[in-house]
Amino acid sequence: LFGGWVGVNSLLAWRNRYNRWLFAYADGFTEFDESGQPDRATRWDDFTDVADSWTWVDSETSSSSWTFDGLQLTTRGGTPTLFNTAYTNMLDPYYPVNRMLTALLPSTVASTIPQFPTIFQIFTIHLIRRILDRDVATVQAGGIVERAGIRVTKDGLFLGEQLSVMPWANIGRIDLTPNSARIQQPGGGRMTTHPVTASSGPWVLSLLLRELRVQVSFRSSGISY
Repeated sequence: LFGGWVGVNSLLAWRNRYNRWLFAYADGFTEFDESGQPDRATRWDDFTDVADSWTWVDSETSSSSWTFDGLQLTTRGGTPTLFNTAYTNMLDPYYPVNRMLTALLPSTVASTIPQFPTIFQIFTIHLIRRILDRDVATVQAGGIVERAGIRVTKDGLFLGEQLSVMPWANIGRIDLTPNSARIQQPGGGRMTTHPVTASSGPWVLSLLLRELRVQVSFRSSGISY
């Protein structure tokens, strides 16, 4: 009886199994799954904002850590929707050992291995780069850009609910995590910690600050970006 129960459930799981696909193009992308109709294609220019999202995961068997949820994508006239970037590039015959091979092999051999971009790299090239260029132009023109609960201006940062700006002259280095910003004064001076919103773009914030020539790092675990 137990064997029959396992067999029936395995058969049902197999029959309900389907793949979800993403096709990326120079002008945009489309998703669809094998259990439904293809979704409408979306152009890169249709997106007005993008932000990374993180969740803290407690673990009883290993170290608790931040988990990357995906990208919050906003289209014109729409609300942010979470996009799962954990797709595999089906055109990459070397996946998942491609980058490991290029790191281990001699450079003369590694350079001959074709490089296939990941889905996240495609989004970085075609979407995140455009949004960053827009945000940098906004700040340099005297506007305000808010990322992860921090407002970035031409004169400095508004941190949390602070009504006064922290000038760039008082900021030597910023160490970001998904939920905090540790700001150190120039010359190794006093360090203060400020809250950051994990679901609204702390990593993209670090990219924006780097474009503004701020010394900044982003750390989600033991790895800095």
